[in-house]
Amino acid sequence: MKLTPMIRSKILYLYDENVLQKDIAKKVSVHLSTVSKTIKKYLETGLIEHLKRTGRPNILDSKDLSLIEKIIFKNPKLSLRKVAGKLKEKPRKTVSHMTIKKWHNKNNRFAYSPIKKPLLSKNNIISRHKLAEDYTSSF
Repeated sequence: MKLTPMIRSKILYLYDENVLQKDIAKKVSVHLSTVSKTIKKYLETGLIEHLKRTGRPNILDSKDLSLIEKIIFKNPKLSLRKVAGKLKEKPRKTVSHMTIKKWHNKNNRFAYSPIKKPLLSKNNIISRHKLAEDYTSSF
């Protein structure tokens, strides 16, 4: 469970009122270790909010993502490699097709749109019907 800033401030308020950590945990309905970690973090950093986490930053920013969306919207049958190639034409970063694919999957979008298949012609319908009649009459 992620603590809200409201719960954290309540924990710290009760701590400032010299309430025992065990009693704070009961009043706020969180585990004792959560209370002690929250107090320890506040005493070390002086902040209630979460600290920024470390890690590799995203390659694509909002401008790149909107450009990818425009390219795909204009031509949805374009392959991911060609989309990456079009991004290279612009004065932007070079992005691999796998990065674009991961972005697609993350946003529940599909890289390829299904091709519309034509309906059966009248001749095909007649021949299928004849085939079905021949097949069933053999029994």
